[in-house]
Amino acid sequence: MRGRKPKVQPVKPRGVKKAAKRPRRTTAPAAPAIAASEQAKIDARSFQQLYEQPLTTAGIITDADLPAMRIMSQAYWIADKAAKQLETEPFTRDDENKIERKSPWLQIWRDAATTFRAYASEFGMTPVARARVTPRPGKKKTLAEMLAEATPDGED
Repeated sequence: MRGRKPKVQPVKPRGVKKAAKRPRRTTAPAAPAIAASEQAKIDARSFQQLYEQPLTTAGIITDADLPAMRIMSQAYWIADKAAKQLETEPFTRDDENKIERKSPWLQIWRDAATTFRAYASEFGMTPVARARVTPRPGKKKTLAEMLAEATPDGED
């Protein structure tokens, strides 16, 4: 072996350093007074039932769109649940290595809100998408009515 031999140094016992913790909110802020009707739990099924009928009546969705509507309803429910969880918990927490990390509920909310926004725009439930959606006419014309409109007056 070339060069100098390394010096052996005794291992010093490491003391545990106490890091100064940042002050955190320990209790949730007082929630504003909400009407009893707004406090009702909105789950995925009730959200779907609330919006499915008007969208079907307007001709925006059909039976083939119901699975996508169900996914949109579930995304709304997940985002709502994550937001309620964030009202009671701090936005940050310490991990196993005592490093301050953001709450996982923030990412859950963000992912669910992004999913909901994507589906809502497909169903015409955002202002921009609503401008592009044209609802179907109220009454469908029969073939005889369409042919009668196509022929000029006086020809039979």
